[in-house]
Amino acid sequence: MTYKTNLGAKMVALADADGLAPNHALRTRADEFESAAAGFSADKQTVSAKGLLGAWARATRAWSEYTGGPLI
Repeated sequence: MTYKTNLGAKMVALADADGLAPNHALRTRADEFESAAAGFSADKQTVSAKGLLGAWARATRAWSEYTGGPLI
């Protein structure tokens, strides 16, 4: 998968650098967010704003839990 969002790319780069498993939350949440972003920005929108924000919140939380950084 080619990551088009900064958050998704950053999450996968860290997961690759740390050798995390394919099913690690950092990777799965990055994939989920990328899919939601693509669906939201598609010509025929398949993901609502609520769906996109939910995926973003879960991805951001996975990043924060893994890195220890703040949520905001």
